[in-house]
Amino acid sequence: MAKIVWGTEPDIPKERIGYPIHAHCWVLLDRVIGHEIVQEHLREFARAADAYWWRNMGSWGARLWHHEDEMSCYGTKSVVDWHKPVIYHVTGSPLRIPGIQKLIVQATRECPGVDLRGHSAIVDLPLDIAILIVDLIYGSRPRSVERLNDTRNFLEVFQWKLPDTYWKTRCDCWLVFEMDDLIREKRAVNWSRFCLGLEELLLERGWYCNSGLRTRHRALTSLAGIKKHFLNMIE
Repeated sequence: MAKIVWGTEPDIPKERIGYPIHAHCWVLLDRVIGHEIVQEHLREFARAADAYWWRNMGSWGARLWHHEDEMSCYGTKSVVDWHKPVIYHVTGSPLRIPGIQKLIVQATRECPGVDLRGHSAIVDLPLDIAILIVDLIYGSRPRSVERLNDTRNFLEVFQWKLPDTYWKTRCDCWLVFEMDDLIREKRAVNWSRFCLGLEELLLERGWYCNSGLRTRHRALTSLAGIKKHFLNMIE
């Protein structure tokens, strides 16, 4: 009997039960753990997943709503004020996110030359000073469209081309795993275009929730927790 009345518990199954998994989450599982090892130890994986969810019961529900001034739309957290209007979201796929795919197309088309920096007729600062100035823009101001535009304007006016390593560290490769794919495939990428473009997407109200990136974060976090318990079981 299913749990249909609050305070009651479902019947304990007398036989081993199966667990459905979303098709896109199954692909994500291959990135985090690997299909081969999971299929080889499927029973242990099911036990690890069951143990993880019992330890993290507060994460069972994927909350697709929040109050309109809560910053979860932007990938950050804030205190919920319960008297505020509520916004509901319909999340996209956590596997393939159209906004990121479009950004990849733009960034691979707009790949600059091999030089790390361009020569500026206005100022030719040492590279470490240029990086310090860009970091100062970010460290002294909250996340905003104005801060993003100021960064782009500085880079354009002074023709600064910061190293790819700088931009890669500015993005979360664990969450935006498309970056690892591009690096592994050795594709030429305008990393400043990609990282600043990603920040622009995150500034768009509702994008983090609606795009599927928030669901991806939840799925990867859960799979990482299951992986830790799973690997301990099969050692």
